[in-house]
Amino acid sequence: MVDDFTPATTWPPLFEGVPDHPRLHWLDHPALHSTELHLAPDLATVIGTRLA
Repeated sequence: MVDDFTPATTWPPLFEGVPDHPRLHWLDHPALHSTELHLAPDLATVIGTRLA
């Protein structure tokens, strides 16, 4: 789990107008199945599980 993201509303996710590479690292990681969870209007987390 990685937290303290601003909820993404586009794909690819953007932060300050540029691709959000830290978030993309976890969402596109080949060894993980991950998703972004919106916890509040201004807070999101990426949670994932390792693939076998």
